[in-house]
Amino acid sequence: MRAVRDRFILAWMVFLLLRLLAGCQSSPVATPVVPSPPPEETPAASIPPPTPVPSPSPQGGEAKARELLLAYYTALGARQFDEAYALLSPAAQAKEPPQAFRERHADVVEVGLQGQVLRRAEEDRAELAVTAIFLRNAGDTLVEEKREEVWAAAREGDAWSLHPQGETVLARTERALESPVRALGRFYAALQQRQYREAYALGTRRFRTSTSFVDFVQEHAPVVEIALEQVKVKEQTPAEVKVYCRVRSKKVEDLDLVTRLWGIVWTLRLEAGAWRLHEADARVMAKWKEPVAWLEVPVVQFYAALDRGEPEAAYALLYEGRKATLSFEEFKKQYGHYRSVKMNKFRTLEVAALEARVLVGLEVEEAQADGTTATVQYEVEWSLRRVGNSWHLDQSRVVSEER
Repeated sequence: MRAVRDRFILAWMVFLLLRLLAGCQSSPVATPVVPSPPPEETPAASIPPPTPVPSPSPQGGEAKARELLLAYYTALGARQFDEAYALLSPAAQAKEPPQAFRERHADVVEVGLQGQVLRRAEEDRAELAVTAIFLRNAGDTLVEEKREEVWAAAREGDAWSLHPQGETVLARTERALESPVRALGRFYAALQQRQYREAYALGTRRFRTSTSFVDFVQEHAPVVEIALEQVKVKEQTPAEVKVYCRVRSKKVEDLDLVTRLWGIVWTLRLEAGAWRLHEADARVMAKWKEPVAWLEVPVVQFYAALDRGEPEAAYALLYEGRKATLSFEEFKKQYGHYRSVKMNKFRTLEVAALEARVLVGLEVEEAQADGTTATVQYEVEWSLRRVGNSWHLDQSRVVSEER
């Protein structure tokens, strides 16, 4: 019996071993937790086909021609005219001196390649037709040209060069180009209105790369007022302009409203068909503090919102404690009969670290029950509470009323 049992155990172990081997051959390998390079035996069909790349073999002239043309149009788009000119053949340079080449492209501000079509290729020579978009600055007009330019690239000794074979203007459009001064005006107007995304979008790609949107907002959020007072163009080329600006800003710093008078030289570049702010060289010409004058800002904003018929914006300026006892619906009923509001007086009565009292003079046009309107003169005392670096309106009482 013992021999029979041993044979049975041996047979059962052999059976399990065979099943294990069969499983190793037929079952997929589990994916490891740590990513690893794909195995060499991965079927080619599971890998996306590579993007075709011009090959220097068997006709090596094609690859060299494409390389030269890319360098040529890149240099033109960057206004590096000497670098572009150096890629031309001696015969082409003999027909057009360097100065004439620079003058012919002087108004070019951007160049983009749309396609290259090979016409002929040999080991030491290739001919391609290039479709390119040229942007030209014609003063207050931006001209866009779609051109087909045919080039021959040839090797003479160890050097390759380009020779023009012909060109055709396929399409031409014109559109008005906003002046750099107007672009600066829009930038500071957007900052004044706290439209930070609109202001940030007026920068060049490098401007937005060097300064994140979050940093941009953090820099300008404490500014309660900013105005462009003077603008003068100092230097200008078709692709770049330097503009002197005098800017007045008021910024909250601790308990003070700090006014600065800035002298700024802005560099703007023509990019994506518009003048965009690139970099600024700024210096403070004058600086002074107004300890309590900036209390006026939330009060002005409050009545301006009511005058525009935007009770939501006015309600948002109230202190949170006040909003807890005054619902928005009650607030709308309280001011719903206002048709226009003009603030004609502001006086600080008292100010402390976290609380303040001010007196406001108002001229209000109110709707009457009979459908007419009446003008009422008010004096209103407001208490304000400071939260962080901003003041919020809390309680108000009418001091005087004159109809």
